[in-house]
Amino acid sequence: MYHQNFIILKNFHYQVECYCPCSEHAQFLEFEKGDTLTITSEKKYLDGMGWFFLVEWNHNHRYFMSIKEIEAIYNDLKMCSFMDLELRTNYFNFKVNQSLDKGDREQFLFFSEQLSELKNLRKAYALTR
Repeated sequence: MYHQNFIILKNFHYQVECYCPCSEHAQFLEFEKGDTLTITSEKKYLDGMGWFFLVEWNHNHRYFMSIKEIEAIYNDLKMCSFMDLELRTNYFNFKVNQSLDKGDREQFLFFSEQLSELKNLRKAYALTR
């Protein structure tokens, strides 16, 4: 069984879609920076609506989420994969070193803060695996 793990980069809420006629209330999930989202291989197709994948939020809540919504969240940089996180960390590491070489204090402070946030996310991600 294939699973793709992601980490949330920005706080956002998501409305869980329920397509049964008995449902009157929408449920909102509040994703917070550092949460994990695992996309499982379990999926279903709904006519006129498209593909939905079963996702696991913080290893204990499971919901079906539209592939279009997953793509939008990813494209809006609200979440990224662990590989993306590693690449961003390498990039900001490079930018910190580059700003040191140039003696650019503002850039150094900015990129150091970004790098620190990414390292904290990496630690949080590692603890949830």
